[in-house]
Amino acid sequence: MLYTYEKVIHGFSAKLTHEEVQSLRSRSDVVQVMPEQMYKPLTTRTPHFLGIDKIDEMVPGLNGGSDVIIGFLDTGIWPESKSFDDAGLGPIPSKWKGICERSADFNASKCNRKLIGARFYSKGYEATIGPIKGTKSPRDTEGHGSHTASTAAGSVVEGANVFGYAAGKARGMAFRSRIAVYKVCWERGCAVSDILAAMDAVISDHVDILSISLGGDSDTSNYDTDGIAIGSFAVLEHGTVVVCSAGNEGPAPSSINSNIAPWLITVGAGTLDRDFPAYVALGNGHRYSVQSIYSGKSLPDTPIPFIHARNASRKEVQFDVSLANKEKRTGNQKSTYIVHVNKSEMPTIFDHHAIWYNSILTSINNSQEMLYTYEKVIHGFSAKLTHEEVQSLRSRSDVVQVMPEQMYKPLTTRTPHFLGIDKIDEMVPGLNGGSDVIIGFLDTGIWPESKSFDDAGLGPIPSKWKGICERSADFNASKCNRKLIGARFYSKGYEATIGPIKGTKSPRDTEGHGSHTASTAAGSVVEGANVFGYAAGKARGMAFRSRIAVYKVCWERGCAVSDILAAMDAVISDHVDILSISLGGDSDTSNYDTDGIAIGSFAVLEHGTVVVCSAGNEGPAPSSINSNIAPWLITVGAGTLDRDFPAYVALGNGHRYSVQSIYSGKSLPDTPIPFIHARNASRKEGANLNLCLTHSLDPKRVRGKIVYCEYGNTSTIEKELVVKSAGGVGMVLGTVEGDPEEELLEPHFLPTAIVDDKAKNSIQEYLSSEPKPVATIVSEGTKVGVKPSPIVAEFSSRGPNLIRSEVLKPDIIAPGVNILAAWSRIKGLTGLDEDDRYVDFNIISGTSMACPHVSGIVALIKSAHPNWSPAAIRSALMTTAYSTYTNGKKLVDEGTNKSSTPFDVGAGHVNPVAALNPGLVYDLKMSDYLDFLCAIKYSSRRIETVVKRKFHCKAHNHYSATHLNYPSFSVVFNQTSGRKGARVVKHKRTLTNVGPAGTYKVSVTSEIPSVKIRVEPKLLSFHEHEKKSYTVTFATSGPAPSRGFGFAHLEWSNGKNVVRSPISILFHSKHHTEVQEPSLNSLHQLW
Repeated sequence: MLYTYEKVIHGFSAKLTHEEVQSLRSRSDVVQVMPEQMYKPLTTRTPHFLGIDKIDEMVPGLNGGSDVIIGFLDTGIWPESKSFDDAGLGPIPSKWKGICERSADFNASKCNRKLIGARFYSKGYEATIGPIKGTKSPRDTEGHGSHTASTAAGSVVEGANVFGYAAGKARGMAFRSRIAVYKVCWERGCAVSDILAAMDAVISDHVDILSISLGGDSDTSNYDTDGIAIGSFAVLEHGTVVVCSAGNEGPAPSSINSNIAPWLITVGAGTLDRDFPAYVALGNGHRYSVQSIYSGKSLPDTPIPFIHARNASRKEVQFDVSLANKEKRTGNQKSTYIVHVNKSEMPTIFDHHAIWYNSILTSINNSQEMLYTYEKVIHGFSAKLTHEEVQSLRSRSDVVQVMPEQMYKPLTTRTPHFLGIDKIDEMVPGLNGGSDVIIGFLDTGIWPESKSFDDAGLGPIPSKWKGICERSADFNASKCNRKLIGARFYSKGYEATIGPIKGTKSPRDTEGHGSHTASTAAGSVVEGANVFGYAAGKARGMAFRSRIAVYKVCWERGCAVSDILAAMDAVISDHVDILSISLGGDSDTSNYDTDGIAIGSFAVLEHGTVVVCSAGNEGPAPSSINSNIAPWLITVGAGTLDRDFPAYVALGNGHRYSVQSIYSGKSLPDTPIPFIHARNASRKEGANLNLCLTHSLDPKRVRGKIVYCEYGNTSTIEKELVVKSAGGVGMVLGTVEGDPEEELLEPHFLPTAIVDDKAKNSIQEYLSSEPKPVATIVSEGTKVGVKPSPIVAEFSSRGPNLIRSEVLKPDIIAPGVNILAAWSRIKGLTGLDEDDRYVDFNIISGTSMACPHVSGIVALIKSAHPNWSPAAIRSALMTTAYSTYTNGKKLVDEGTNKSSTPFDVGAGHVNPVAALNPGLVYDLKMSDYLDFLCAIKYSSRRIETVVKRKFHCKAHNHYSATHLNYPSFSVVFNQTSGRKGARVVKHKRTLTNVGPAGTYKVSVTSEIPSVKIRVEPKLLSFHEHEKKSYTVTFATSGPAPSRGFGFAHLEWSNGKNVVRSPISILFHSKHHTEVQEPSLNSLHQLW
């Protein structure tokens, strides 16, 4: 016997002959004998536009806000601007207590009754960045501060324009208000210590409104580490209104990550009703509309000669763009810190807080000098400190916090937080990154030495955990910790089917896939993660404090179902909260009772464990989803991030072809180098000379050149090795339409560009026609903020689910393209013997990568709502997902370059922040799944196979698959050739209120007019925790639409929460029948 099973099924596994199988099947106490299956890992216009010019008429005596003082934290001011002229203004308000700070280029005469005060703050900046170039003064050397101040309160200036554009009257919104400037921003940013000092002055100066157009990359994940949030709270306490920018991180959902404290007014941006249109007119009569402003003379009315730069160049030039290295602080080098103290503990011997602060500082170093002391925005001071001095201060009972310096910038850059996960801790205090949640992984194991599995900062292992850390020759108990709390391996089923395992049997990951998925879901924070410098930044899992339990069930040639079920048995005993399964493939999933994962996961779910699975990588064909489609699973498809790794091939004729590429080693020279087609570099004549097969290239012809190869027979990496071994320095690979090599990114040995079919033809034409062809391949590094994003990945498996059309799959999509996460160091990146590139992180793609994103998000939801059922959690994910961009257009499908549908995205792209507060959920009990199995005509024996207990469908019950309380609707109209008249399908659903009491109203949007959709009732009023049911009637008559399907959406809304469900409508030409007989066991594919 291989295993006995107790929880996921009742039974055992063993190696049997055909006769033994038949003998067992004949027994009355044997429900089923199922063959083994194999899985593998898977300006001026504004006042008019806003109606500001009407306010003086509406409120006589308002006088343009003349008695109001607006302060600006910014880059300073250009006082000579007409926008800051004080003509017509009365005396400065008596409440004003500020100054006009003097310097070499700024004296008191620069201030007036408009610009009533100006100060500058630079100590913190200089302590962190270094000396300021030029004069230190309130004068604006950037323009940003003058622009913001004049926008808010600039005086009236007639004839304002830039090169004649936007000509008209310029004025601020409150053109008579007074301006006070606090310069805190310099060439390379704005230091928080300076900002806090300026805010101190804002309070003392009696400013009415503080305008802050700053934000950026500082730590705003918590209010107590956000300098602007801290300082503005004190400013607000003194009655000053604080208005801040929302940030320029859009359009991704949850991209707001600056100035989000609830005591701030946070402002996003919109357009005006003004454009600056222009057009390019070609000699062929074509016009191309643009927007443009420029100085100097206009071009003549008649067309003039037009030339491409490549045909007018003095020489060929390549630009090399690189990232500067970050400064490293070591030893006793000092950095700037802000020290928060508990003022209530000031000893009575001190008569002023500043003296006390100084005594605190001199207690650790007599020669220390403060940068600032703070009185109002915080209690404390800032100073340059060594690491040891910081630790000494932190040990004092009168010191609340020692916070490292942070840098803000005027908002001109982007830091993607694509999913908004970093906001969840603010929304749910005490969530602590899901620290109380255990996520199990069925995969290729784990590389425990990875920093992603470090347990620093984690508390004790949850007491519910009952698992073990299984020992072996290369894996002992010390490999587990408070992050990686358990590790087991299962190989008996694999070895019985495939043969002995090569190497050591242990939970150690020898492939990388398991480490990648585990770190994606729950990896600890790792600074400076990258692969060959690409995608550099902070790596962290979705639930970075959740615990990881690993069950290795996958080996070199796949993952046996018998091993998977044994692992699931342990999952139940170990008390795992979430099970993440990035597996699937070619096994028999045509029926739930022959699908090993469906069977095992039913038992796992019965014990309260949420099961999250990959949708598969069989896209983009319709109905390509054939794995993990049981309705009790959360099935996840893949989408892109807003990050690319752009590169291009530049030919000697000036043509460029954009690609994505990452590679290790040296870049190609700036100047183009010789480029050769593989067929012209072959050692011999014959077929397949363009494929760059092993030993096919002549080093004498290839050395020092870029080689053009074509797809086929061997992998891209193997072709690169052939080129490299022959002395080639780069490779261009031509693919065919639909070739996955074009889509999936991998770290190359050489500068490599994989081009599509169209580019391939142009490149081959150039190579054939040019006597001495040259080219280069240029990497442009890492690019973020790519739009549109997300896009549905081409490889992601699509619906409709033809196995069971009544259930729409996939459920949702999540990031699954070019994902950076932990990797195994046991062998090189590709696993080839020639590959000695051992890395800690790798970039790979697949629905395998999408699945753990959702698993980690589920951990956060479960931590916030520990009593929610798996079905409630799935509902929260689905009904809050988004299927459109912020402009209202649908997510793009990479497979068609058209709008996506619910067959591609299910409910849409996961939105973690919204999922924490869905308002209503579609909940399900395990008995509902039994009713569903009855509805689809499963026999008692087949049901017993799935649920491991006897169950009989009641003969007089009306079971309907349309009554399964699923968050999506899949409507099936079955037709027969002789049938006429109306056809009606009814779906029943029940909603549970998980928010405050309230009333929800329904709305339906449909793209298929031939189907009438009616919802009854249209209003649902809920008390807390109350359940309410409704019915949706779908009716159609006449012929089906030509394409045989259509889509709609149903939404319940209370004005705050929107509970959204996708609807797919299918017209079948005949009654759908499912496959009844199981197929032979087969090997699954890597997701």
